[in-house]
Amino acid sequence: MLGRDAKVDNRKFKDTFKGKGKMLSSEEVLAWTSHPLSQA
Repeated sequence: MLGRDAKVDNRKFKDTFKGKGKMLSSEEVLAWTSHPLSQA
């Protein structure tokens, strides 16, 4: 997971993890981290 101001190099991500990255939903973030997203 990255902060909202971070950027990912898509080519490096695909090469490393063998697939595309995606934005998580609020529910997925809560499930993975046990912390809700702030509404900033």
